[in-house]
Amino acid sequence: MLMRFDDAVLIEPFSVGTHGKNVPQTKPENQVVIYGAGTIGLCALSGLIAQGNKKVAVLDVDDRRLEIVREIGGIGFNPTSGDVRNFLIEQFGEIKKSHGHSAINIDVAVDCAGTPNIPEDFLNYAFNP
Repeated sequence: MLMRFDDAVLIEPFSVGTHGKNVPQTKPENQVVIYGAGTIGLCALSGLIAQGNKKVAVLDVDDRRLEIVREIGGIGFNPTSGDVRNFLIEQFGEIKKSHGHSAINIDVAVDCAGTPNIPEDFLNYAFNP
């Protein structure tokens, strides 16, 4: 069977996006944040929505892409428009850790943007002193 080129070009980004959600063994009840609403981020979002995730936030600086996020069923946020930490707390809530500190109640973070600040930012959200 021959596949149309327009369909074939989607195999790789959907594979990478699906891999990004599968590696942390994301379950439908998990609260997820995706960094980046490019092709891979949108494919990861599509996979999460398809498996039943209800709460998926996507951070990106491109408002046009964030509109697509909302159309797919995610919650889009532009980090240049406000405080990311407060946005994530509003969406997911905050939990108290055993050492007395708080953290944002996110189960999984998927990096589809690759900017150098993401690992440090997420650790700050997870282990807020």
